[in-house]
Amino acid sequence: MSEWVLDGRLPEVGTRASQTIGTHGVACVREMLRPEECEELRRKASGYATEMIGLAKRVQPMGVGSARGFDEVVLRSPGRYDVPVPFELFGDEASGIEALARTVLEGEVERAFCGVVVSEPGSPAQEWHVDSLHTSAEHAPAHLVNLMVALDDVDEATGPTEFVLGSHKETNHLARDDIGAELAYQHASNSPEAIGCCEGRVARTAMERGTLIAFDDRVLHRGGANQSGTDRVLAYFSYRRRSFTPTTHFEAVRSLRALRDGGFGEYVENLRSSEFPGIEANKPAVLCDGAGGSQVHASAIEAVSKQLVLGSANVGGVYATSRRVDATVLAAREAAADLLNGGRDEIVFGTNATTLNAHVGNALFREIKSSSNIVVSAMDHDSNSGLWARFARRRGIEVRRVALGDDGGISPVDIASLVDENTWLVAVGMASNALGTINDVKAICRVARDAGALSYVDGVHAAPHVRLDVEDVGCDFAVVSPYKFFGPHLGILWGRRDILDRLDVDKLEVSDDRLPRADNCFMSRLETGTLPFENLAGMTAAVDYIASLGHRFGGLTVPDPKRSQAVQAGYGVIAYHEDEIKRRFLEGAKAIPGLAIFGLDDPDTRAKRTSTFSIQIKGKTPDDLVRSLVRDHQIYCTAGTHYCSFWDAHFGVKGAARLSFLHYNTLDEVDAVLRALDTIAATTP
Repeated sequence: MSEWVLDGRLPEVGTRASQTIGTHGVACVREMLRPEECEELRRKASGYATEMIGLAKRVQPMGVGSARGFDEVVLRSPGRYDVPVPFELFGDEASGIEALARTVLEGEVERAFCGVVVSEPGSPAQEWHVDSLHTSAEHAPAHLVNLMVALDDVDEATGPTEFVLGSHKETNHLARDDIGAELAYQHASNSPEAIGCCEGRVARTAMERGTLIAFDDRVLHRGGANQSGTDRVLAYFSYRRRSFTPTTHFEAVRSLRALRDGGFGEYVENLRSSEFPGIEANKPAVLCDGAGGSQVHASAIEAVSKQLVLGSANVGGVYATSRRVDATVLAAREAAADLLNGGRDEIVFGTNATTLNAHVGNALFREIKSSSNIVVSAMDHDSNSGLWARFARRRGIEVRRVALGDDGGISPVDIASLVDENTWLVAVGMASNALGTINDVKAICRVARDAGALSYVDGVHAAPHVRLDVEDVGCDFAVVSPYKFFGPHLGILWGRRDILDRLDVDKLEVSDDRLPRADNCFMSRLETGTLPFENLAGMTAAVDYIASLGHRFGGLTVPDPKRSQAVQAGYGVIAYHEDEIKRRFLEGAKAIPGLAIFGLDDPDTRAKRTSTFSIQIKGKTPDDLVRSLVRDHQIYCTAGTHYCSFWDAHFGVKGAARLSFLHYNTLDEVDAVLRALDTIAATTP
């Protein structure tokens, strides 16, 4: 494959590179930049990239993909950050690169974007993809060319980029029926074999510092896995023909700078009491019981009341109050769909998550074969572990339980060790309501999917902290509870449409047997009896509140974003503030003698947990600790097992005191809790 690797300097190498790109889609030019030029490029880019990546890591989850990131940084794949940089920052050091682009694009050149890609140690190889799509069914010369420069040596350990030579002529989705626009995004279906352009043409090469790789934006490629202990740093420069507008590279609708400067901290300090009446009503108490149920937003309270007054009826009538109920049900389905990024007909409402699990579980376990097994997590709330185990035992089905890791979480590798061809269901929590640990549910669901098993994600604890995006996670079922994310008591289940449509569910013979649609008043075949319409109205308001955080403080850069986008931005706001809550509490807790935190207790690992902390103080039982916090310091919190069964086996205790902060808690309240714990620890024998 050496024909695509060139030596030489401009201008001689320019024509050869243009011809090579036309043939192979990619050309590697060794020693394109001198060492001093590389050093200056790295110096100029590193400070900016470090700042943006640091900010991005405070906003969980940013999400993989150009549409899920920010104007200033995109997570291209796990651990691989793309940080756009203004062309002007690089200056004269990029002049030779631009000259090469002009040769490749035959002089018809405009700057598209440039920046830095940082692949952190441990980042996996990307999925195969192209960076932009063909614009006509006929193959045409490159309309955008990317030029990547190694700012450090890139060897096999740090992960060279791989290319399928000549694939730029075979990725034309407009000329082929067997591939689509998903080629421009990272999907497992994009492999060279899947689109028929492998044939031994996968090429890669080490890049010494200053080496440049130029490629047609339509060539199939992927960044390699970084198996080293250092970052892999590449600068890139992208140029386009004047007639072409790139649309898939940076689709974000949020700005990190605007989020950082949006003033959310002032909102929490000054406005939260007016929007959360329960905070004002319970003053001067510090409310640290969010994991047991959040405070309800004022808009949700108003919506519940309004529904009871103006919509006290049932669905299906021709009169005004009934029509209002029909509208309420539809609005609730659309809000829940926007919250979870699913389809509105895939939403099921119920009393609470546990009841929904039991209802759907009854139907699911009618399908299971006696030779099957299920995999559950020892970390989970009993409704997503013990409930499934009970269903399985009734059918004589093997139950495999994955243990907690040292960090109090569940490893996808440990899940994979229990999954085999007979695994029928993998159930896991997105975040622990007891320990706060956030699991990599996307990787776990991929393990289940690859084995042909169903995946069931409990997002109840995660929902006020982290968005559960069912499309991104790739699960088959997910449950959340609005009373945990600032709304009334209710349960929401999302399930894949084809599964919900086939389940043999317990239902009335006379009730409609379809998924929600206009002619059945948007009621689901999985819902039994009359729904609590007032709580549906309150839930819609709670989702709108999260979206409003995105509008007000989330750095949205488009004037009229979709609600799903605003929800994503709202979760970014929540995560940004809770990151500081977690840092403040974890750092302060280390200074308190006798205080221990179960699970992740290092401030540097706070991105892997929510702001829920189970604690103990040496010499105090959990109940005594909570009584002291409540009685002597007016800090509202709870003690117990928190519906989890791992305590004795993993930690050798019967339970713990739990402090759970939400985004409406202030940093002053965190400090007040730390002072109280310090006082209790100091006065405990």
